[in-house]
Amino acid sequence: MSKGVLLFAQNNAEIDYLQLAISAAQRVHKFLDVPVTLVTDNRDYLVKTYPDKIEIFDNIIDIKTKLSQKRHFYDGSMTTNVLAWNNFTRADAFDITPYDETLLIDVDYLINSTVLNAVWGSEDDMAIYKSSYDLAQWRDVSSFQYINQYSIPFYWATVFYFKKTASSQSFFKIIQHIRQNWSYYRMLYSVESKTFRNDFAFSIAIHLLNNNSAGSTVSNLPGKLYYTVDKDVLVGVKDTTLTFLVEKEKYHGEYTLLQTNKLDVHVMNKYSLARNI
Repeated sequence: MSKGVLLFAQNNAEIDYLQLAISAAQRVHKFLDVPVTLVTDNRDYLVKTYPDKIEIFDNIIDIKTKLSQKRHFYDGSMTTNVLAWNNFTRADAFDITPYDETLLIDVDYLINSTVLNAVWGSEDDMAIYKSSYDLAQWRDVSSFQYINQYSIPFYWATVFYFKKTASSQSFFKIIQHIRQNWSYYRMLYSVESKTFRNDFAFSIAIHLLNNNSAGSTVSNLPGKLYYTVDKDVLVGVKDTTLTFLVEKEKYHGEYTLLQTNKLDVHVMNKYSLARNI
């Protein structure tokens, strides 16, 4: 069976997701040693800007961006910009992937270990992260445990494993349906934000597959998802060591220095990630 990683990269006015995708692909090859397929709506920009990096991708798949929305992008706790957020195409991953087994990974997920290699050859058709850990330790993490305090469990779409099976295809069909009818589903599940988020769509799809109850349709990925939010700042990347300025509790604009080593981390501050790669 073929296996590989799928990365989506669609630029906006300030964040070069293709730059992030190149770095992510390099880390996949180094730590997971599997092929990488890039899905993008701007191959021309990639060829023109990074001609010497194209070979890092085993495949490049072209898509057209049909939908876009806006959201706040923070660069630490003091700076924010409202930019386009092109996150609708992840629902099409099953139709796009060239692999029998696929790891769908956000380009801002920094791989520093071989932990995810344990998922290959899984007996389960799909695996996802539910358990997570905020490196700041002090923040309220309830929004990453449930969609809201009265609602269903939260699952991270940041990393997702799936096989080319009928059950996985059904799962992505449900996500596409949720995407198309987001206004209805956000009302049904009492989601406050109008913004479509893949985390919410995946969580709702899992709930529906479990017959509207807690269940085990989707298994757990190996390990735990560690993350820093976009109000934290990545200030150093050296081999497997990441150095962060993590937002202080009750001290707006002040930070605590923190380092991780050999830990995969979801770095939500894409500005600081771009500066360091």
